[in-house]
Amino acid sequence: MNNILLFMLGVTISLTPITHAIGETVTFKAGSKLVFSDHTKASGAGELGVGWKQADFAKPNGETIPMFPTEKLRKNGGVVFSGPDDVQISPSGRFAVFFVDRIGVLSPANNAPQISVESRQYCPVLDTQSGCIKSNLTGQMCGGEWDSKEDLWKVDSQADTPGDTQAMLHGASINAADIWSKYVHAKSSNSKLKLASLIADSQGIQNVMACDPPSADNEDYYIKIKSQLIIEKDHASLDYINTCANVNGEQDFPPLSINGGTVCFVREPVLDPKSGAPVGADSIALYYVASGWSNPVKAEGRGLLYDDTPGKIVDAFSLNVGHGEKIVVIHYMDVRNSLAEQNSSGKFYSVDVFESIGGALRRDERISDWFGSGYSFISDGSRLLYKFPYLSRKDVLLAVDSPFAILMTEDADIYVRLKFRSYLFDLPNIIDKTRKYLIKGDQATVNKASAGWCRVIYSGGVRPLEMWLMCSALDVDSRPKKAN
Repeated sequence: MNNILLFMLGVTISLTPITHAIGETVTFKAGSKLVFSDHTKASGAGELGVGWKQADFAKPNGETIPMFPTEKLRKNGGVVFSGPDDVQISPSGRFAVFFVDRIGVLSPANNAPQISVESRQYCPVLDTQSGCIKSNLTGQMCGGEWDSKEDLWKVDSQADTPGDTQAMLHGASINAADIWSKYVHAKSSNSKLKLASLIADSQGIQNVMACDPPSADNEDYYIKIKSQLIIEKDHASLDYINTCANVNGEQDFPPLSINGGTVCFVREPVLDPKSGAPVGADSIALYYVASGWSNPVKAEGRGLLYDDTPGKIVDAFSLNVGHGEKIVVIHYMDVRNSLAEQNSSGKFYSVDVFESIGGALRRDERISDWFGSGYSFISDGSRLLYKFPYLSRKDVLLAVDSPFAILMTEDADIYVRLKFRSYLFDLPNIIDKTRKYLIKGDQATVNKASAGWCRVIYSGGVRPLEMWLMCSALDVDSRPKKAN
């Protein structure tokens, strides 16, 4: 029996410019990190090579991308990462070269008592803006280094530097159209050929989509690729195609897995509702990818608030409220100084709640309105007048257990008693303050809540009042009574 060298295939890598490397972590200019973990010596795999068994790229928004996920080091081989100290960044910061050893285990021949281990070093070149692997060469090319001033790869003084640079930076043209065309052409002479093997030659579907992001120009080719992968039952590639990587636009927050699918948070241009033209601002939209390889579907209803910037998602998580699982998004935007309320923080928060219905996300208007929106704080210049009560996940979880939480999902009358004198407001807003007030011990009922405000009905005066005050001024007097 001949010796058989076993290798594992597939590459997924994404990097951004490095500013420094410390220990097991490479920190990038934009705040992203490349984290190396599980050293071969510590895990008892030192006989297969010295280095790191795993590397994960962490985006600034917290999303992580495992590198070489299909080539994890096992008993029959895989890849070993050389670590952060060997990463080489081009002078512009646009390209990064790092090093991996592909390890293969030679099976014993003719009942030989021991196996042998073979390895070969590769030096992938990454576009640090897109994460696209520009090339994945080996041999003499891996002995080069970047020029000190230009993005030129120099192997030695006698080498063809322009040619070597061309091979390193533009050696592979990876796009959906070319891959599909190659498959159709090769399939005519090899009926057993699988599209998945051609994708593996391009370092996996993750790299294909990093090099050629889905767009209107290549949508037809990705549809064809997806259809063929369904036939071939390449579930790993299909799972990636049908996740947030398949949604056009920058991912603004890590994907959220929920029962039945995945929620994606994507930054995209705001379009004029009549003309469909961009209005010059971006917002964060939610998309839902149902399990079973469906296409991403944009959430129905009003999206997240925006001003001249799309703002920032503080947190997003699933929560059981009412009759099922809800998706809760805590978000804020910086309001322009010319528009911000005087003596406010300028940071306008909102809590938006969505639910999955029939393969789509829909905004739950009632629960979203219960949490509401508002500046993180408003003062009169010397003392705090208002604080938005739901700035964190902890705040939201506590709110679900509050005595007013029943109003999230149903009509009810909640009997309350004033803890201290409190002014009344025409609307749930500081600027709508009136001269009217209730005093400590006054009894009323609450039938609506929003952003820490409670709408009370007070019948103890000359005329019944239905006005707003802050819920923090109230004690619940008895169990809520459902409205008829």
